[in-house]
Amino acid sequence: MKNVLLALMTVVFFATSFYTKENKRTVESATSTVPKKTNTVPTEAEKTAVTAAEVYSEINFANVKQLNAEIFDKAHRGFMNLKAAGKLP
Repeated sequence: MKNVLLALMTVVFFATSFYTKENKRTVESATSTVPKKTNTVPTEAEKTAVTAAEVYSEINFANVKQLNAEIFDKAHRGFMNLKAAGKLP
């Protein structure tokens, strides 16, 4: 039983005590810089957020309790997803 335990401990020791050798490729990738994107096209989520904000700002909350903007955004996004999936008339 002691031999099995010793063998198991040895395997765990060797399996967890490794080190990586630094090579040219890893050094270059660590020091290289990634250029920033200059022209970005707005994503669908950004377009939906802008549209939801526009619709929310057009609502007249004079006689009713004002809706939470985050909840309205989620509901609007869900509506647009259902509409895009063809599940709404």
